[in-house]
Amino acid sequence: MAQFNGSQAFSGGAGGMAIHLRGAAAGRAEKIPTWLPAPPVTRPMAAPKTKATRAGQGIWIHLEQESAWEKVFLVMLILAAVIGVGYGFSYMVDFVQNWAGVNLAVGQLVQ
Repeated sequence: MAQFNGSQAFSGGAGGMAIHLRGAAAGRAEKIPTWLPAPPVTRPMAAPKTKATRAGQGIWIHLEQESAWEKVFLVMLILAAVIGVGYGFSYMVDFVQNWAGVNLAVGQLVQ
């Protein structure tokens, strides 16, 4: 730190550049401002839960008006999905078992 004509110069850092301070800042160290903490966040209270009726029993979701047709169509959809997965698995097993023939046919097609 050097003093020139009543001002202070702090030299150092990148390329020896000097920062000149005059007046009140040159004579005393200033207090660094401090920030106050944020106020606490208040969250709305959740409504009290009512007593659950037959929670966790079965795979069906019990609604106020659930028709029998809805269950029938859901069962049909589940059966169709199981049949589709079974067919896909069977097709893949057949494809793997006949891989030599498939490879030969593709090879002849390419040539």
